Amino acid sequence: MKKILTTFILMSCFQCVIWAQQEPHYTHFMQNKLAFNPAYAGSHEVASISALYRRQWVGLNDAPHTQTIYTHMPLFENRVGFGLGLIHDTNGPIQDWNATMSYAYRIEAGKGKLAMGLQGSVKAQRINFSSLTANDLVDNALVNENASKILPGFGAGLYYYSDKFYAGASIPNLIRNSLSYTENGAEEANQEIRHFYMMTGAVFGKKVKFKPSVLFKYAHNTPFDADLNLSVLFADRLWVGATYRIEDALAGLIGVQIGQQFRLGASYDYTLTPLKEVSSGSIEVFAEYLFRYKNDFLMNPRFFF
Repeated sequence: MKKILTTFILMSCFQCVIWAQQEPHYTHFMQNKLAFNPAYAGSHEVASISALYRRQWVGLNDAPHTQTIYTHMPLFENRVGFGLGLIHDTNGPIQDWNATMSYAYRIEAGKGKLAMGLQGSVKAQRINFSSLTANDLVDNALVNENASKILPGFGAGLYYYSDKFYAGASIPNLIRNSLSYTENGAEEANQEIRHFYMMTGAVFGKKVKFKPSVLFKYAHNTPFDADLNLSVLFADRLWVGATYRIEDALAGLIGVQIGQQFRLGASYDYTLTPLKEVSSGSIEVFAEYLFRYKNDFLMNPRFFF
């Protein structure tokens, strides 16, 4: 999803906004739901820790790359979920460190559970203005030194799940922090944008399981976006899949369950936009470790969520 602000550059005697990517893409969105929805915390019903690395638009200078680590667990007989996250995102001259804390409360709802989640976050953002080159050497829209900000965040979400189905909706950050580093910046443009997410997925089959998943994304004044995925699970150990990100990329995914507690995944995005002329695509790797199991948890299709 394309978005946001950062710098204003004077070009050909008029001011224009340079838009950047404000929140990271994740091809493994179905394995990384806590990045989108705090109500997901503890839904594994076992403690877990996961890590993800994404390198976007390989070959393009200053393209985004992201590293995340999340841990979450159930508490109080699975009624409550608690999660922590740390995200490092670099996008051109912008570097973000974002720490999150998530809380979810679950109730029985039909054949599944409904979770209501809240999230607090603190983002440390730093911009290396010295790496930018202005056409006008006396451009007052740029500062001559590095700058940083501390940005608070607060979000909320709902997440319903059963053994074979899930659906959720969330706004990870409701606060529109100012991102302006200059006194003459256009304040409306230089703000964080609220991102709205909806996700759903299901599992079908017995020996071979099929799992369609969809992530809908929307931000104000940007085109509607969606990731459409279909994955196939073989023998509860190996899965392969494909994702189409509307008018942006086509991705292939592969993953494996190793032993009782560890899973690995990787993906490759083929860029469908004109960026394919300067980029060889995007790569992503994912790992998750589950600390304990109950009964035949691995045979439950929910682990595939």
